[in-house]
Amino acid sequence: MKHCKKCNTTKELSEFRNKSNSKDGLDIYCRSCQKEYDRNRHPHRYLIAKDKCEMCGIQNNCVDTVKNKQFKLAVHHKDGNHSNNDLSNLQCLCNSCHAKIHLKERYKNNQ
Repeated sequence: MKHCKKCNTTKELSEFRNKSNSKDGLDIYCRSCQKEYDRNRHPHRYLIAKDKCEMCGIQNNCVDTVKNKQFKLAVHHKDGNHSNNDLSNLQCLCNSCHAKIHLKERYKNNQ
């Protein structure tokens, strides 16, 4: 048994991730608390897990056989502030749609 420092509960050892640099070889947070921490700290990772572009609907790693091009997903910050990782500010886009948005922004700013 081990005590989670985040939720203040005692849980089975299997509820903790392995961590080689800790004394007991386990993380200080249980798996559920660590998952919540990771989701809040790195929301863009969970956004990419959606696995498709929010504009055109193309799947991640989909290959266009005509152009022989692989589509990768990217995270777009709607307000342009890369430190604002609030989920309402993030959008999951393929590289093509992401480039179109930034080209429109540049064109609008140059007029």
